[in-house]
Amino acid sequence: MADCVFCELADEARERGETTWSSDQPWFIIEESENYPEFSPVVPGHFMTVPTYHYDTAISEPYIAGYAVTRAVAEAESRSIDDFNVIINNGAAAGQTVFHLHVHVVPRSADDGVAMPWSP
Repeated sequence: MADCVFCELADEARERGETTWSSDQPWFIIEESENYPEFSPVVPGHFMTVPTYHYDTAISEPYIAGYAVTRAVAEAESRSIDDFNVIINNGAAAGQTVFHLHVHVVPRSADDGVAMPWSP
């Protein structure tokens, strides 16, 4: 999609051979690296799973959103991350700033200083 930063990043990831296929959907990971200098992780190990095809929000394609969560959790497991938050911001009022479906995985520890906006 024109003017979508994640679509541009997806094209670059494809050119570098960094996309993976699962459930008939190509995915890529955005994390702190030389390939994604603009990414500012909340804590070390924070990453995002992103479908390379463009979907504005989780509501635009609920099946893909569900699978995006599955991919995120599988990636966290492959990195041996045991404690983490899985976050999808859906819509501007929920904090979505890039309107291309993506899932954040935020590793957590007792003293990480990350404040959630609500109490469990």
